[in-house]
Amino acid sequence: MQRNQNTIDYFTRLLLLLALSCSLGSCKKYLDEKQSQDQAVPATLVDLQALLDRVNNWGSTPAYAEFVADNYYVSDASWAAERDVLVRKSYRWEADAQGALNSWEAGYNVIYHCNVVLEYLPRVKVSATEAAARDQIKGAALFTRAFYFHSFAQLYCNAYSSSAASDMGIVLRTVGSINEPVARATVQETYDRIIEDLKTAAALLPITAAARTRPNKTAAYGMLARVYLSMRDYTNAAFYANQALALNSELLDFNNMTGIGTSSFPQFTNNREIQFFCGEFYAPSLGSDLHCNIDSTLYRSYDANDLRKTHYFRLNGTRRYWWGSYYGVEGFTIFNGLANDEQWLIRAECRARAGDKDGALHDLNTLLRTRWVTGTF
Repeated sequence: MQRNQNTIDYFTRLLLLLALSCSLGSCKKYLDEKQSQDQAVPATLVDLQALLDRVNNWGSTPAYAEFVADNYYVSDASWAAERDVLVRKSYRWEADAQGALNSWEAGYNVIYHCNVVLEYLPRVKVSATEAAARDQIKGAALFTRAFYFHSFAQLYCNAYSSSAASDMGIVLRTVGSINEPVARATVQETYDRIIEDLKTAAALLPITAAARTRPNKTAAYGMLARVYLSMRDYTNAAFYANQALALNSELLDFNNMTGIGTSSFPQFTNNREIQFFCGEFYAPSLGSDLHCNIDSTLYRSYDANDLRKTHYFRLNGTRRYWWGSYYGVEGFTIFNGLANDEQWLIRAECRARAGDKDGALHDLNTLLRTRWVTGTF
């Protein structure tokens, strides 16, 4: 009897051990499952494209440069009502004010996601039919990273000049690891990286993207034109503006816009001028249309027949405020992506600097005919 009882005890323990093993195995499988899509490791082209779409659909770059610009002012009442001390310091250009707008952290978060995409992309096995999609994802990640690097360069660096090799630039984070030590590059290194990324992106991106929040080849050329113009390299700026306009030179005719609704301008999906849609991700309350007042000298500089005066501004009594941009909604969310009107102006300036008066006038007149009341320009 004792022997039988021992046998029963043995099998009982064995069954318990097997049950525990199965339980632990199931637990491990349970723990391996991601509780949120945000925790998943990108493993396919679809995953990587979704990650890029997420950062590009934020559709935003630092608003700080516009916030501290001199094309608007706030009233004493608005100033007194602002409770955020850092916002008030930013408006007054005080040295310790930058924390108010969080431009650095939010912008580098986008750059981090681009670096993750670039690091995981070579690990994804793709078929011959998926090669174009892979190239487009790589080009979009490089374009977006360069776009933000350039935005930061305008905020935190001296303008590009003969001292670029020694002037302090920005932090060029090009890896996904947050543990990788980094230091500030020079202005020259900053612009070299931006240009290299954009040229590589231009070779990889398609002429047409599925959405205007995704960059295409035209946008890469347009961004190169913008960057070279900021470097005062007018030869290359003209070259890439010409490349962009060769692919898409369409212009909105302001005569055909009704001005009804929250903005005169169509939403970005219907605006054929837009090469790449992007706006500013943070504008404090002092920069909203509820508080900002447009400088009267700026407002008066527009001719009565200039439709930009109608579509960009609104009057509320004696107060003039910003009303519309290519962002397509009312408010201080400013469009700062890429559009054809900028390329026409870049090429006009570069042609003028090169002594090509007729070419410069042609470009300028082509643009302005779509901005003035028909028959008055």
